[in-house]
Amino acid sequence: AERVLCGLFAELLGLERVGADDAFFDLGGDSIMSMQLVSRARRAGLVVSPRDVFEHKTPAALAVVAGMPPAQAGEVVAAAGDVPLTPVMRWRAELADLNGRFAQWAVLTVPAGLDLAALGAALGAVLACHGMLRARLAGAGAQLRLEVPAEPLVPPADLVSRVDAAALTPAELVGLVPGQGRAASARLDPRAGVMVQLVWLDRGGEQPGRLLVVGHHLVVDGVSWRVLVPDLAAAYQSVLAGQAPALEPVAVPFRAWALALAGQAAEAGRVAELGHWEQVLALDEPLLGDRALDRARDTAATRQRITLPVSVQRTAELLTSVPAAFHAGINDVLLAGLVAAVTRWRARRGQAASGVLVDLEGHGRQPLPGAADLSRTVGWFTRSEEHTSELQSHHD
Repeated sequence: AERVLCGLFAELLGLERVGADDAFFDLGGDSIMSMQLVSRARRAGLVVSPRDVFEHKTPAALAVVAGMPPAQAGEVVAAAGDVPLTPVMRWRAELADLNGRFAQWAVLTVPAGLDLAALGAALGAVLACHGMLRARLAGAGAQLRLEVPAEPLVPPADLVSRVDAAALTPAELVGLVPGQGRAASARLDPRAGVMVQLVWLDRGGEQPGRLLVVGHHLVVDGVSWRVLVPDLAAAYQSVLAGQAPALEPVAVPFRAWALALAGQAAEAGRVAELGHWEQVLALDEPLLGDRALDRARDTAATRQRITLPVSVQRTAELLTSVPAAFHAGINDVLLAGLVAAVTRWRARRGQAASGVLVDLEGHGRQPLPGAADLSRTVGWFTRSEEHTSELQSHHD
């Protein structure tokens, strides 16, 4: 078990070798990688949970607890049924219509002469495994919700299309992708249960093609792709081999997690936190710019980006030794640095250091009672959390 885990550590972290007593996060691992570690360990016959990785950290310690299925509190929740909108979904609904084009997509290189029928069958297996991909948006206002049916509302083959790209140059192929992505996004229809589109850019029988996989953001997030892409590839290979796809089961459906999250919101302990968060959000601090945020002007289309190179040595320190010294993660280190920089910048301008309020997006896959193992769960987990400059004193 130690040898297997050492190999998985090295594979995920891009290292030549890892010792049995090397800690995952000290080597540069993060919470998303820990979920990948859990998934790969299970395929290798070792059952560990993301919480195990955080608590035990090393291959030697994990090997001791491996093999014990993670405890599941309460009854098992079915994937199918009503799913309450999570806070991030409700936030999005306040900004814009959830029916609108709001998608993520991935572009994959696929073998020449892809079998379109096999691809449709593979997508069917993926939809059967991951309930959120067959969800539909229902209700309105306070009753807005997602419904996950037992079977897809649309035949999987109808979600797959082919575009002839055989005559295109490599540059033209690259240029074709954005337009096809927008067109596929426009075909998504949450109310009708159309949450996914596959577009095969066929380059003929001699050249590898491209596969555009488009998913509505209501049912996928950045981490979901790390589950979906390998599953789609595995299912396709099984279909080609004349076998029924046997994808690894999902331990906790998104519906179970969403229900557990909604339940927590009503618990006395959570409700008691309301005053604290209202105080945090009421922090009176000067603007960083010359004016307040204007949602009509301040969009992705008008943003600017500045890139500053950082040396290999400094990067290595930030990813390994500094977080280890403070028993923190890289996000904590960078956040502390941001707060320190803004505080000093304001001080040079004669502004009082009343605090820095940071709205930080996280992947959101936090284990909850009864919904702890999210290593193979597909859905939109993104969370927003506010941090103040109090964090700076913890890391100075």
